[in-house]
Amino acid sequence: MWWLNSNPNDETLYPIPGLQKGDRLVLTRDHQPGHAARHDGSGRLLMPATIGCTIPEVFDRVESGEPIWFDDGKIGGVIEKVDERQVLVLITRAGLGGIRLRADKGINLPESALVLPALTAKDIQDLSFAAQHAVHAPRIARSRRGDGMIVRFV
Repeated sequence: MWWLNSNPNDETLYPIPGLQKGDRLVLTRDHQPGHAARHDGSGRLLMPATIGCTIPEVFDRVESGEPIWFDDGKIGGVIEKVDERQVLVLITRAGLGGIRLRADKGINLPESALVLPALTAKDIQDLSFAAQHAVHAPRIARSRRGDGMIVRFV
């Protein structure tokens, strides 16, 4: 996959590896910045790509074999292994040429039995801000089972 250089005065395109079908991705409990997969000089995988998860409670409820989706379904996978610190994911769906997973993208676990509060502390803080600054239309979406909510401001 090709991405523009971060320098706006340089229009040169550089290859930046993205996740591809068959790749492994490690989801970690910590909030450390993620990194792309690391390979040796001959192209052998040394370390899979890694991303952190902002809701570590999911690690207590996900199981091997369950599907996982990233970035509004642009990248799909199956959970292969779960331990206390990380979840190993096999990427089963990604666009041709790979898709780069950027920071702050959503994670969807449609078949996992998650037990999470409907509103996080951040959601409550955002609602307080919205009320103080006259945001009139918070949009609330219920989870598929109706046991949680997503609040977005319009």
